[in-house]
Amino acid sequence: MPGRSDRAIHGGERPRFEKQDEALVYRVCAEQFKTQHLADSTVDEAIAKLGETGLTEMIAIIGYYTLTETP
Repeated sequence: MPGRSDRAIHGGERPRFEKQDEALVYRVCAEQFKTQHLADSTVDEAIAKLGETGLTEMIAIIGYYTLTETP
């Protein structure tokens, strides 16, 4: 991610993404962390863009990093 995106995330703002798939990944992660849930519309869009395997892998990675980074 460019430094500008890092600063936006660190500052609690939503960064701007040039690619739609990057914005989708950010949105899935943010929604998962905020609500501990993904809306049906988010799941449907993620499956359409990333496939079921891609979404499953992303959720697994979110879980892994949450587990290993939580004190």
